[in-house]
Amino acid sequence: MIGRSHESLTKEEQDRRGAGRQASHWAPIPSATIAARLASRHHRYMPATLLDSQFATLEPPKDAIDIDVANSVDEQVREIVEALGVAPSR
Repeated sequence: MIGRSHESLTKEEQDRRGAGRQASHWAPIPSATIAARLASRHHRYMPATLLDSQFATLEPPKDAIDIDVANSVDEQVREIVEALGVAPSR
């Protein structure tokens, strides 16, 4: 079903997939991981000196799905799909 838009799905397919539902996910990443990523980049828009203040004001979204970023991307997607209670597309 690759390439089919939400609108082209039948009502049954939309219900099965949870189409139209929205959810936030929360994937907290340790500040040391972000600091290492920032140190490897060469730009001016986000200096590493702002990192601590960014983490100090960070709040998880209300009712967000909490996922572990240490897991593989496939596992993260599985966690989200499972939390939403929808069947993955094939």
